[in-house]
Amino acid sequence: MVNPHFKARIEAAADLFRKGKVKHLLLSGDNHIKNYDEPADMRAALAALGVPDQDMTLDYAGFRTLDSLARAREVFGLSRLTIVTDDFHVYRSLFLARHFGVDAVAYSAHAVPDGADPGPAIREIAARVKAVLDVIVNRQPRFTGPRVDIRV
Repeated sequence: MVNPHFKARIEAAADLFRKGKVKHLLLSGDNHIKNYDEPADMRAALAALGVPDQDMTLDYAGFRTLDSLARAREVFGLSRLTIVTDDFHVYRSLFLARHFGVDAVAYSAHAVPDGADPGPAIREIAARVKAVLDVIVNRQPRFTGPRVDIRV
């Protein structure tokens, strides 16, 4: 079964791309175990919706929102971006973007029907507390790596 949150975010990203609101998609996610590859899954889903491969860059070290946003700036050279996410995740994403010097706006994918999966929204409460603590201690991403500028 397809995760309804994943499906909503992918559809929103593809829609923004088709409408010309974004020119390139940085697909940041986790792939720390063999059979779990979020960036590749995102690329496949977006390609199925007509997004050309050359308009997508995969970030395999986006283990957490903190990693994704710090790496967007440090590794991929982005100072401005649109974050496509769920409504409950918008505030934390923008908070961390500001912390890492990224001028960001958030686009909330359509809401997943109530009762479909309350887990992520509940988990977000603890994640917000952790994000504030991460900023206080100036936590950095787990991996940086060589610079890969995204040119659009």
